Amino acid sequence: MTGSLAMLVLLTLYAFAAAAIGEWLVPPDRKFLEAVYFMLAGLAWIVPAGLIIKWIFRSDHPGG
Repeated sequence: MTGSLAMLVLLTLYAFAAAAIGEWLVPPDRKFLEAVYFMLAGLAWIVPAGLIIKWIFRSDHPGG
């Protein structure tokens, strides 16, 4: 349950942060750059999510 909640919080915060950074970082008239940024940001959440998933399985199976 804790891992699911952590994943939900992570993804929510990540989505808001990625959108805010994208709006701040990418000029509005650069549509190609905006598309590239959001494609990369859309894939970058996989790394922290993978770490949370690894943590979930480690806490469920403390013996190995």
